[in-house]
Amino acid sequence: MRTTAPRSSRKAVATLLLGLFFTVTLVAPAAPINKVLFAAIGAWLLKDMLLAPAGTVSLISAPFAVLGIFTYGFILSWFNRSNEALALQFFTSSFVLFLIHFVRRHEIDVDRLVELSALVLLAFTALFWITTLWPDLSIAASLKGLMEEVSLGAVAERDFLEAPTLSLHLGTVPFLFIAFCLRAVRLFHGYRWRDAFLLVALLVGIFLSASRGLIAISVLFLLILLIGKVPLIVRVAAVLIVAVLLYVATEFYLGNSLVLSAEETSNAVKIGHFQSYFDDLTAGSLIAGRGLAAYYFSSGSGAFMAHTEITPLDMARYFGVVLATLLYFTIVFPTLRLKRYGGRNRIWLIAFLLYLVLSATNPVMFNSYGMLVVLWYWSKLIGVSRPMTEAHRGTPMYGQKATA
Repeated sequence: MRTTAPRSSRKAVATLLLGLFFTVTLVAPAAPINKVLFAAIGAWLLKDMLLAPAGTVSLISAPFAVLGIFTYGFILSWFNRSNEALALQFFTSSFVLFLIHFVRRHEIDVDRLVELSALVLLAFTALFWITTLWPDLSIAASLKGLMEEVSLGAVAERDFLEAPTLSLHLGTVPFLFIAFCLRAVRLFHGYRWRDAFLLVALLVGIFLSASRGLIAISVLFLLILLIGKVPLIVRVAAVLIVAVLLYVATEFYLGNSLVLSAEETSNAVKIGHFQSYFDDLTAGSLIAGRGLAAYYFSSGSGAFMAHTEITPLDMARYFGVVLATLLYFTIVFPTLRLKRYGGRNRIWLIAFLLYLVLSATNPVMFNSYGMLVVLWYWSKLIGVSRPMTEAHRGTPMYGQKATA
């Protein structure tokens, strides 16, 4: 009993520290306290490993592989024209993945941290809306200035149907998708009405971002859950009906909007980024890359860019095609035990792949909160946090226990 209490206390403190790091990263990524929290967690992890009895420390190779690739890109950036501050930011973000060892050692439930920090993010998003739409409030100016300084808030208009749509959100809002997936799976396993309420709240936050990709993957995840809950014959019929409806809706939507038009500002910029990558390509850069945050001229922006919204092309520019491919492979498959990707983990693999698709044309992966998404995904596969759905098994898609 004397060893149980201190262990439980250490776990509680470790969970609190990591939870604070999650929350601050989402709502105030530029605040100095963010770095202090990470340093404290890192020091604790290092102490645990140095003082652990011989043979009790189990290291995971995936974080070291990612760090090795980013180290190569960081060093290479010294010999090419690059944005030094951004290169350092990319490089240091890769250290977040080493927290998987902290999660495993203290048996931290990352799912709970994701949901709690997402709720805080929702609250800050609501404050951002209030201070922007009602600027005459007594504290609106100071609060809005503080939030924009440390939270990277964004206000813009996106072109949908025939009128611009207001996009007003914190820059880390794509993280809500992970909490949305967790809550959706929980709801589908028969939890209470509050799960439906929180799911709707998360969905509202996602829709208020006016991010087409974020909205699309959220709706698609719900459809996948629905299809996974019904008998096979109903699944086939549902897929056919949905396919027809999607075709009709797509024909109407594309015919009456600028969503895929080269005239839409965002699309035009991305097309320019893509074309300029191939204009700038050489045999050397194809194989070896040019280093983290290396500049190239983009016709989409009409300027030299160190970072664009097309993440895979950026990674290919930074590391070369081979290392960029290895980077993505390591992130998606942190363990070679194939059974870890089946059973109850299959739905989480799908969720992460959807987020990966979102990151292809949005810079939501290789930054501090994007690495938290990767950390959450790894915790489902190689962590020890108890899945919230483990006690509610019963469906083939996410009800079977995976074995290693």
